[in-house]
Amino acid sequence: MKKINLVIVIILSFILSIDAFSQNLSLGAKGGLNLSNMIVKYDDETLSDDFKMLAGFHVYPFVEYSFSDLFAIDAGLNFQSRGYSFEGDIVKGRYTTLYLDIPINAKFNFDLGSVKLFCNVGPYVAFGIGGTVYTETNIGSLTTTARRDIDWGDDLKSTDFGLNIGVGLDINNFIVGLNYGGGIANLYNIHDYDNRAYNYVLSLSIGYKFNL
Repeated sequence: MKKINLVIVIILSFILSIDAFSQNLSLGAKGGLNLSNMIVKYDDETLSDDFKMLAGFHVYPFVEYSFSDLFAIDAGLNFQSRGYSFEGDIVKGRYTTLYLDIPINAKFNFDLGSVKLFCNVGPYVAFGIGGTVYTETNIGSLTTTARRDIDWGDDLKSTDFGLNIGVGLDINNFIVGLNYGGGIANLYNIHDYDNRAYNYVLSLSIGYKFNL
């Protein structure tokens, strides 16, 4: 009888712990506009001054666990585009990369009454899964175009990592946010010279989360 009672207590404790855990858990998704660019350097010279922001997108399903009304952790899989555009007198084009990010963010909430202000910060690791290089060359009246796939490992290293910093509003679980993701991994594969290339992206998101 004592063993049966012990098993019942263990089972009930497990069920209650799951219930308590799920009460603090939320599932959500957000997406929106990306504005990305790259910083490219050779020694102390910046080669990317003429690069322009490239418009793209992101889609981010996530899970959030609240430790309190003030503090939470969120993580998920963020599918997003990065890259840059350029335009010269003869050649212009776009360098578009597609990544699958895994971010882990510490989230700080501030109750403003009917809305909540939140700030988040945390690291991410990203894996290149696709992309294209498009160029357009204009010589006189002759225009030629070329398009090819990104060659990961040759054009750029396929693994990136960096830091996210964001701010936003939570309005009855509807989310509007602004996030900056800055890469700290040198993506160049050229080892003979002091070449460095870093991603950065500004993201505007809208989304919704469901409390479990």
